[in-house]
Amino acid sequence: MKKWIVWLKKNSPWIFLLIGPVLNFYLLEWYTHNPFQTMKPYIQGMNLALFEFAALFLFALTGRISRALGIETAFCAIYGLANYFVLEFRGAPIQPWDILSISTAASVADNYEYKLNRTAVIVLICFVLLLVLEFFLKKGFPKK
Repeated sequence: MKKWIVWLKKNSPWIFLLIGPVLNFYLLEWYTHNPFQTMKPYIQGMNLALFEFAALFLFALTGRISRALGIETAFCAIYGLANYFVLEFRGAPIQPWDILSISTAASVADNYEYKLNRTAVIVLICFVLLLVLEFFLKKGFPKK
């Protein structure tokens, strides 16, 4: 039993590098719908591969697992929340051209009432817990 604990403590950042992007993907989708009911398995697989590659790319850029996963998790939480509100108000997800109209959106933002449903609050809490867990991952590239 002690060997397993030592092995898990030593390898948990690397395991989390595999599990973290999966959690990010499903939490991001869970803001607005249940991905297991609405997405086909091969689409989920392609999205999971994209999230894994993004985490590995961020790990290569930052050199630390905690930073890479933290950046990915924070981006997914913020983007998912923005997409949640856009879907609530407009009924369509965020599109690339919405970035150009962000000043217009900011000027009319005070005319809307922002409420999170129960699912969105739970997802937001899960993202915060995931960020806290990722903060404690201290593995990175060797310093030499």
